[in-house]
Amino acid sequence: MSSEWSPGSKPVKLFPSTPHGDAVVIPVNAFLTRVAPPLQRTLDVAQVVRNLLRTNKRWPVIQNGRWRVFTQDPADSDQPRTKRYKRLESVVEAIHKAAGVAEVPVLLIQRSQCVMGSEDRDQHTLPDAYFSRGRCARDWTDVAAFGELHEKDSDADFEENVRKVTESMHHCMKKDARRRFVYAFTINNATIRLWFCDRSQILVTEPFKFITDHHTLVHFFLSVMYASSSDLGLDSTMTLSEDGRHYDIKLCSSDHARTYRTLKLLSPLEFYLLSKATRVWKAVRVEEGKEVGPPVVLKDMWRYPHLESEGMILKNLLDDLYKDSGQANSFFVAIEEYGDVYLDEECTILDCTSVFNPADSIRPPPLTCRADLLARGPRGRLARVHHRSMIKEVCKPLDTETSLAKVFQHLSQITQTLRTLHLAGWVHRDISPANILLKNDGTALLADLEYAKPMDTAPEQRTGTPGFIALEVVIGKYRFPPRKDSLPPSGEHTLMEKVRETKDGKPVFKDAPKAVPTYHSVDGEGLPDVRYNPLHDLESLWWVAVHFIATQEIYNADGAESEPFVASAAQRQYAAELFDDTGRRRPDRGAPLRSGAHS
Repeated sequence: MSSEWSPGSKPVKLFPSTPHGDAVVIPVNAFLTRVAPPLQRTLDVAQVVRNLLRTNKRWPVIQNGRWRVFTQDPADSDQPRTKRYKRLESVVEAIHKAAGVAEVPVLLIQRSQCVMGSEDRDQHTLPDAYFSRGRCARDWTDVAAFGELHEKDSDADFEENVRKVTESMHHCMKKDARRRFVYAFTINNATIRLWFCDRSQILVTEPFKFITDHHTLVHFFLSVMYASSSDLGLDSTMTLSEDGRHYDIKLCSSDHARTYRTLKLLSPLEFYLLSKATRVWKAVRVEEGKEVGPPVVLKDMWRYPHLESEGMILKNLLDDLYKDSGQANSFFVAIEEYGDVYLDEECTILDCTSVFNPADSIRPPPLTCRADLLARGPRGRLARVHHRSMIKEVCKPLDTETSLAKVFQHLSQITQTLRTLHLAGWVHRDISPANILLKNDGTALLADLEYAKPMDTAPEQRTGTPGFIALEVVIGKYRFPPRKDSLPPSGEHTLMEKVRETKDGKPVFKDAPKAVPTYHSVDGEGLPDVRYNPLHDLESLWWVAVHFIATQEIYNADGAESEPFVASAAQRQYAAELFDDTGRRRPDRGAPLRSGAHS
């Protein structure tokens, strides 16, 4: 897969072997001018290189076309492998002196115990080298940008560096909630590549020789050394406390802006590098530095701009209900405030990813709204917008329940919620254990409505949580077509008539009748494209029940002491096939639901 860069230039191609998805390979010059942090206006890269040539005429920084401290390529050095790039630190310091900038830079540091292999590394392992404003980074929050090193340049060594850099980008974005994007570089022997990642893309440059291509290396280092925290990817609307225990986060809704202080992270951080990266905190509102009011839930995520926000979806759903919203909202998590994130006080710079577009000749200007992002062309739909919402009540997830009887009691409550949702003409499309929350009084609420939609809209790509998606949605076709004699004639049986029949003539919804979606087969074939329908939601709920039976160690009796359920080895293997490796979920293992029709 490739796309043209510009007339007469090399095509933009995909490097397909990163563990976190494809990386778009772009020319180095395009990276420096359109992706890297912008240079300070007073900096002249060519002049800095000339200054490096003149610095200390007897021992110039650049000698015989090479950095003087790298008279040999690292692969040919007799130094220990962990020290062969240590002299890069002196190169960065020399660049700082030659630039003549009074501002204190972020300087490159190679860890004394750098782990140059991908083995024995985990989420706590800092990269081989990193830029930091301090002399030593304590954790990922101190890392401004980083590099992964390998003294050899075979294909296998390069692939190892790719694993290291993508995993380190993942850890950097995961460990610090302020991270909007991150810069990195990889060096294999004397060859360097520059990297960039946000929530929608991974970019990597074509390789160049860092020992001899002084202009390019100086440009990149200068752009990083004097960049602001915001230009290096930190969110200006979030402040990390000095002890690193909480964030103060600004939430701008339609009519006001408030600050919330995080108290506890409620959601796991097992998201992918390219994802919506949802974080959910227990938080409290802050006014003039003081905590006020009861605890609430603060949700931070990166969503697609062409989709409505969860708060707006909930509002539209409630508008479709005949009953007052207070009673209707007792089925769903109440979203009190919500809004996209803007990086400036005037709320004019939208915080969003900017998908690399080869048609752009210069760095794209900041965006002011989602409409501008979508107007940038079809690739703009791949971008993501930073969004936050506040939920009034702090709940606990269903998987904290230790009584199997109570689990099924809560699932029964959710079936009633789904019935209300379906009779309103909507489907949820993401039923999973994480999206069922429990109030203190034991009421089960349905959460995460960001994929909910009216069921009469056009078919879309499959959505949902892997392991809980209905079988027909997974395979993209109807597996169990309904019998023709089980369906009413199209257009003769409306949703409102159905409600009146089942609710003793008392209408539940205020709007005009909506036709019940029906799917007809033509001589057993020619079925239409799969549309998400109510039985798909119910099948996902069925998979939730199976999940608890097959995987959870919970008590079998309600309120009585008993031994916890412990799955056998065969049962754990079967559960793994169903939920951990959903590609192996065969059609004959589908839930016992005839998912072709609404009933």
